[in-house]
Amino acid sequence: MQSINMGPNQPVTLRRIAALIAWVAVANSASGGQPPEVGSLLGSARFSLGDDPDWSASDFDDSNWSHISVPGGWMDQGFDYLPYVGWYRLRFDYDRSTVGRLALIVGPVRSAYEVYLNGQRIGQSGTIDQRYFYGGEFAPKIFAIPDQLLKSSESNLLALRVQRIVTDGGVKGGPLGIGNEAELRLYYEQQLRRTYAWETAFLVFYGSTLLFSVILWILGLRDARHFWFGVVILQIGVSHFLYSNLLVAAGGVSYPTTVLAVLLDQCFPVSTLMFLAHTFRKRLGRKLRIALLVYGVLCAAWWINIHTINALYFWWTLMSIVVFSPIGLAWCLQGLRRGHPDALPLLIGSFGLFVLLLYYVASSTAALKTEGELAYRSLFVPLDWYAWLCVHLSMIYTLAAGYERTRRQLRKTSQGILQSHEDERKRVARELHDGVGQLLSAVKLRLDLLGQRTGLSTANYAQEIQQSAHDTDLV
Repeated sequence: MQSINMGPNQPVTLRRIAALIAWVAVANSASGGQPPEVGSLLGSARFSLGDDPDWSASDFDDSNWSHISVPGGWMDQGFDYLPYVGWYRLRFDYDRSTVGRLALIVGPVRSAYEVYLNGQRIGQSGTIDQRYFYGGEFAPKIFAIPDQLLKSSESNLLALRVQRIVTDGGVKGGPLGIGNEAELRLYYEQQLRRTYAWETAFLVFYGSTLLFSVILWILGLRDARHFWFGVVILQIGVSHFLYSNLLVAAGGVSYPTTVLAVLLDQCFPVSTLMFLAHTFRKRLGRKLRIALLVYGVLCAAWWINIHTINALYFWWTLMSIVVFSPIGLAWCLQGLRRGHPDALPLLIGSFGLFVLLLYYVASSTAALKTEGELAYRSLFVPLDWYAWLCVHLSMIYTLAAGYERTRRQLRKTSQGILQSHEDERKRVARELHDGVGQLLSAVKLRLDLLGQRTGLSTANYAQEIQQSAHDTDLV
């Protein structure tokens, strides 16, 4: 089996990629200090699907409402996916021991929501009643609490009016509580700036990689692998930008941008599979072509009818995990057995894609219900961004390694051509040396003999001289 060269001459090596991933992990482990203390409101709440402005009132009777765990999406806990709006109502007692102005911090909520405290709206994220707004899931929001709104002598009510579209909705993570406004804003705005920095780094990486791929395409490197690599980078780079908190902060998120982002996510497994097919020179059989056609129909149906998103999302993840991921992994394993030099890094990247798809499924299950704040503080960007990064680094490695192999082959070919030229020059030199030397020796010998001979006629002298001149012309 052919081994992968990890020596110092390789421009992009597995060792350097591993060092990059290790550096990212170490850098992300820094939390930037301990978060300020808050009076946590996580636990159990009353919940109901539907929408009624009276549900924000403190004196509304919610005793017949269902219980729901917070954090946790409502579809995960057995509630229907329609209608798109649901209400959370949490009753709590608060003993004011915090100095300074108070604020409510609300962790990741999908998607748009309004916050009511004791019947008074104190803020919102996004706009409900629009078709969709992506609220920046990994960015907690802080809402100032007006003076005297909290009651220390009786129960308080926190009501959240939440709208969800595309996937499960609800309070997806913590923190959720009340604390000092200045301390909360100082800490979480610092975390948000770090999130902006990491998102910028990811986007710059994808942008520069895409630019490099376009330059190579312009310069004539137009094989199918580079084309599909450019497609993958374009898909995920644009998708990351449309999902980023940078775009949320700029107010550029809308229903069309979210639809485009989800569609790009849906196309990602197909473009990755096409990259692998051209890398290992695999032909798409009839069954796989039919699967790709069905997959395309599902994506198109999602555009036509938004209300079918949950069924389409299920079939998308099912086909990605059951069909496309095993095929890609099988191609990589076959290539590894046959000694293909790109098999090992692509196997690592394909496994990262498989983990990513499993993450999509598992992230909506009760098994991964956590407060979420630890993941927010330690990762700064969604976990799936790192899985995508693993896939793309494996692709970049294979392209760079392929370029290096081509460069070595060209250098070897050039050296062979130069060696052939040198051998030919030596052969010609030998032939010239031997042939010319013999002719010159013959001319010299003839002239010496001509000088020693006497009694020859003028015609014989002329004939001998003409023959010597002819032999000299041959030289």
